[in-house]
Amino acid sequence: MMMTLYDLAGQNDALRFSPYCWRVKMALAHKGLTVDCKPWRFIEKDQIAFSNQKKVPVLVDGDQVINDSWTILNYLDTAYSDKPPLFIDEVAKQSAYNLKLWVEKTVQVPLFKILIMDIFNCIHEKDKDWFRTSREQRLGMTLESFSDSSDEAIQAFRELLEPIRKTFEWQP
Repeated sequence: MMMTLYDLAGQNDALRFSPYCWRVKMALAHKGLTVDCKPWRFIEKDQIAFSNQKKVPVLVDGDQVINDSWTILNYLDTAYSDKPPLFIDEVAKQSAYNLKLWVEKTVQVPLFKILIMDIFNCIHEKDKDWFRTSREQRLGMTLESFSDSSDEAIQAFRELLEPIRKTFEWQP
């Protein structure tokens, strides 16, 4: 039975932009597993209600329903241990988890400031009101006020990535 992955889509079904879904798709590709990717939009909460939460990614594998990208990666390594591992050992797994946390806590906010208007402009029309309202409520300001794609913001973001660039220079 083929797995199904509910994956955030933009204006058209081919436009997929969730980094959380990308993690899962890259892990599936690494393991050589095929999946049916179902386009999902922000306001289509009813399509994933069976998963008891409101966000993607959601992976359905037979009778297993798994959400949260990190949980899905761990599930794939356990359920498909005959396929290439995602983590060669526990130290590598801990390092990957630390990188995940660093990206989520340090990288995503400045990147979101740079990309928020691009994201808004590429999402499906039916998601725009929900996206604007939910994000402006969370941010306490308009999308336009939060947005900063200036050359200075982009340069600061590049500098933020320098430690990880240095790490990747010597680490395979």
